[in-house]
Parts: sequence; C-alpha cells; structure tokens
Amino acid sequence: MRQDGEEGLTRAIENWIGADTPFHGMVYQKKFLILQVSLASELHMLAHQLDGLAQKNRGSRDFTLNTFAACPPRGHRLLPRVPLLHHRRGRGRGGSSPPSRWQRAAPLSATPTLSRSLFRFVRDMLLLEYPEAASEADRAEQRRFTGKFQQVTGPVMAKGVEDTAFYEYNRLLSLNEVGGNPGRFRPRARGSAPLLLARQAKWPHALSPLSTHDTKRSEDVRARLNVLSELPEEMARLRSHAGASSTSLCACASTTAPARRHHFGRSPPSRANRGSR
Repeated sequence: MRQDGEEGLTRAIENWIGADTPFHGMVYQKKFLILQVSLASELHMLAHQLDGLAQKNRGSRDFTLNTFAACPPRGHRLLPRVPLLHHRRGRGRGGSSPPSRWQRAAPLSATPTLSRSLFRFVRDMLLLEYPEAASEADRAEQRRFTGKFQQVTGPVMAKGVEDTAFYEYNRLLSLNEVGGNPGRFRPRARGSAPLLLARQAKWPHALSPLSTHDTKRSEDVRARLNVLSELPEEMARLRSHAGASSTSLCACASTTAPARRHHFGRSPPSRANRGSR
C-alpha cells in the first residue's frame, strides 16, 4: 500500500460525498446512535444502577436519576468514548488494578461542558474506588455496576464500529476490517516484520491468518483494493465522471421521483451515507 496516496484518496472521497468527517468522528457518532436506538434499554438500566449507588453517599446524593438518564451528562456521552472493545476491571488489590492514564484523564477531558464532579463519581465507580463508608453490600453493588458497564461496552464498539461505521467510511475499503483502523493507512510491509517476530516469541503456537470468519473481504480482494492507493488522481477523475453521470441520470428521471422513493416514504440515501453495502 502506498502511504503517500492517503492525501489524494482522502481529498477525492471528501469531494465526492461533500463532507470531511474523520473516521474517529464517525465512530463516535455511530456508537452514540447505537446507544440511543439499539441499546437504549441497557443505557437506562445503567443509569438506574448508578443512581442507586449515588444515593448511598452524601457527597453524590445530588446526582439524581434524571441527571444520569435524561440530562446531557448521561452515559451515552461516556460510553461512545471508551476506545476499547471491552472495558475490563482489574484483579489487583481490592478487585481493581492501578488505573491507566487514559482511565484517569479521558472521562474528565473528553467533554469539557459536562460536570466534572459527575465524571469523577462515574470514574470512581468504574475503577472500584469505594467510598470510605461503603459496606460490603455496597461494594458488591458497585462491582455489579462495573461488570454490567463492561458488558455494554463490547456491543457498543462492535455495533457502532464494525456494523455501522465500517459501512459508511469508504476511503479505502481494504482497511475496513475487524481489528483495523480505516482512519489510518497501514505501515509499510517492512514494518510488519517486528510485529510478527514479537508474536512468534510470545505466542509461538498462535496463528496470524490473512482471513478469518470475521473478514469482510478476502486477502486477494484487499490486495486489489490496495492498488487504488497508488492511483489517487485516477480515482478522483473516475469519481468525478461517475458523479456527473449520476447527476445527469437524476435530472432525466426527476419526473419519476415519487417512484424512486423508498417504500417507507424516505428518499434514497445520499453519497455520504450510501455506504459500501
């Protein structure tokens, strides 16, 4: 793959769809959408659990159910920002491991307009930093909330990224694979050698397959798509030609617009959300 073709492909797709949303921005939007639609009941349940924990401590009693479930600083603002497939609770002293820099900083800095005290409370609950007066029953309830939060982050990541964002971010489809990052061009071939050597040293009996049951496109298809990174100018010309042709067709068919509408009464998708389905 030609890394120097990234800028040309990016400019071509942005001109084609008329938008410049970066991949990480689309990921947040789609995870946010999944939480609002597909996982709304799980989000509501987490809010109830968090409210029950808040009412047990005088310092957090002002955080009501409406604060967690209806106001802006609710879970659907935090969950889409978890960058991992699974948020895992450690098994160190007291059931938690020392928090990483991301665990400490991300919830407080992700959205400056949200209540910092609320984020501190949620952070402490997730990192199992128990209030001083917490009983064993209270600690068990906090662990249950953290475990449920972990269970929700997986579906949010899988449905929001692999099942939604991957089908709408179409800069170079060979990068839209499970475990990949379509927002970043892969390193050159020689950069993969150290990674494979490290895998061989740590996991000598593991496999490094080119295709799995999760692969959206086989390795030969991805190799052919990678060639497009060498032809960004040609891709831009082809997209421009295709756009002019489709515009002419739409103009000719304007009298049949009602017949072209979706059977649910919605218009056909735009270039930006047509996806690669």
